[in-house]
Amino acid sequence: MEEKQNNIWFVTLILTIIAGYCDTITFVAADKIFSAHVTGNFIVFAYQMIKGSDGDAWIKLLTFPIFMLSVMAGGWISARFSNRHFLLLCEGIILLLGGQSPIRSAISIMEKLPGRCTWLP
Repeated sequence: MEEKQNNIWFVTLILTIIAGYCDTITFVAADKIFSAHVTGNFIVFAYQMIKGSDGDAWIKLLTFPIFMLSVMAGGWISARFSNRHFLLLCEGIILLLGGQSPIRSAISIMEKLPGRCTWLP
């Protein structure tokens, strides 16, 4: 029983770090939108409305219904799989493939900058 609690603590810590990392990246790169903690978008929306933001602030309100639909779809897909490890493998592959696009975009932008970085291929 002690072993199981240690594993849960470790997994919780890792998932917390990943969620914080995802939120940091999307907040900086995606116009101040939180991806992991979507309720924070309401606070950012309220702040932007008070400060007299443009009409793009309303997009932050769309993150919550999209998040809910994603959770429902994920639950439906998860219920159909008997092998949870295969499901996690599929999720990992999707995340790796999805993560390639922003990296390639960043590299192409950096290549166009004057004084190109020497570490780029």
